[in-house]
Amino acid sequence: MKYDCLYLGKLYTMNRKMPIAGAMGVKDGKITYVETRAEGEAMKVLSERVYDLKDRVLFPGFLDTHVHVMPSGILMKGCDVSGAKNIAEIQEMVRAYAKTIPEGEWVYATHFQDKKIEEKRFLNREELDAISTRHPVFLYHNDCHPYAFNSMAIDILGLSADKEGVLSDETGRPNGMVVDPACADVGEQAFALLGDREFVEGFRRLENYALQNGVTTIFAKEYLFALKAILKERDTYKTTIKPMMRTPGGCEDHRDLDALLCDPDLAKETTVCTFIDGAFDGWSASNFEPYEGQPDNFGILYNTEEELYRFLKKVHDHGMQYSCHAIGDYAIERFLDVTERILEESPRKDHRHRIEHFEMPTKYQIKRAAKAGVALGMQPLLLEVCEGMDMEGYRIFVGDRVKRCSPYRSILDEGVLVGGGSDFSVTPMKPLHAICIAMQHPVESERISLREGLEMYTVNAAKLGFLENRKGMLREGLDADFVVLEKNPYAVPTRELSDIKVAATVTGGTVVYGSLKELEAGGSYE
Repeated sequence: MKYDCLYLGKLYTMNRKMPIAGAMGVKDGKITYVETRAEGEAMKVLSERVYDLKDRVLFPGFLDTHVHVMPSGILMKGCDVSGAKNIAEIQEMVRAYAKTIPEGEWVYATHFQDKKIEEKRFLNREELDAISTRHPVFLYHNDCHPYAFNSMAIDILGLSADKEGVLSDETGRPNGMVVDPACADVGEQAFALLGDREFVEGFRRLENYALQNGVTTIFAKEYLFALKAILKERDTYKTTIKPMMRTPGGCEDHRDLDALLCDPDLAKETTVCTFIDGAFDGWSASNFEPYEGQPDNFGILYNTEEELYRFLKKVHDHGMQYSCHAIGDYAIERFLDVTERILEESPRKDHRHRIEHFEMPTKYQIKRAAKAGVALGMQPLLLEVCEGMDMEGYRIFVGDRVKRCSPYRSILDEGVLVGGGSDFSVTPMKPLHAICIAMQHPVESERISLREGLEMYTVNAAKLGFLENRKGMLREGLDADFVVLEKNPYAVPTRELSDIKVAATVTGGTVVYGSLKELEAGGSYE
């Protein structure tokens, strides 16, 4: 048999039975063997192309377990206002951007954080109208929960202050702000105005960004209408999509779930997602104790316990995996109570039901998650982007409880399965940078090792999505998805992990980003 290609050098397999290899063969998009360097040298004559990595190293392709393809792919063409110091600068930046957009089309102002500008607040309707009255303007908070709109956008969406979460001014008219629990519904409504072509173009935009960072598999958490549009062209993409269907609002509405169940092939591979609470940046994550300085505000829950139970039980009884956004400790408690009840009534081994974020658990909740076989989709870069490397980003919301946030060491020590992700566009889709941050957790006792960080974005991420028979390792029979790095993560100081460049990203045996030509011993790979 003639192999398509042979890779020689230092290969980190993420397979604990054979952590490092010296050679790997690829044929027809699959890994055919993983051996020592000496054994690989003997296979040269059977290989169409040979690559010698020299000082570079090879890892399995990274998996990102939590990506909002829509709206992130669409927002990537918007105006990033993260560098603005105040409202005037935001207005100036977005006004200049709006002049490049045809009248009537949506203008997106992205990566906004109210706590990082001088005024410490959102722009109101009038301030957004000052940007443009000929475009609908959508100010998108970095945490994806609070939104703000100008008058034209309010009119297009038909927003009414009668809807909980749509805020109003002294006249009773919507002031442009939308907060939980309306964020999911209004977000779906706004993006449903776009067409399938825009969803697909958005995915291709996001996919190119992912490949630059060595991400070869994307867990796409989408509304059903957008998910179906994106998946129609999945055979033309360079990455693998793991579909995750998010519900637009509360669990009392089963319409999207029922529609998914009518498509057995899609249902079989899709994780069903819903919200239990909101987010700290929206003062809406659900907590046992009130927010700092707000003695009557404990956050919100999107559903009653019975609504959540009936929805998740239906998913479980159909043999599917469910996933819940749960950030505050009370929201996590609600998930665990309902999941334990479901498993007691309908036991199922290896269900891998998962919690997204799991930001502020108690020690006991971590133990309960481990005992129940609950898995976690977590995002280490929330430490840098939201919580703050000094933890001050969340201290204003939860005070000293911030020390409990993102407790990676405690979670891994209990044996809980954790898959790494980005929640893009909340944080960048940069696995090496995320690992670097987790290794430098501001609470020293919660730091993890490099090995553990790499597992979160490879083998463990694959297992989180029931993809371990295809992804996450360099092993015979798995997909030939891998990344070649310019430097060895094990050979640089922790703080330099983020600076390691991706030399090439390969999916299905084909180079889809970068180049390996200079490593080739004859022939042409691309």
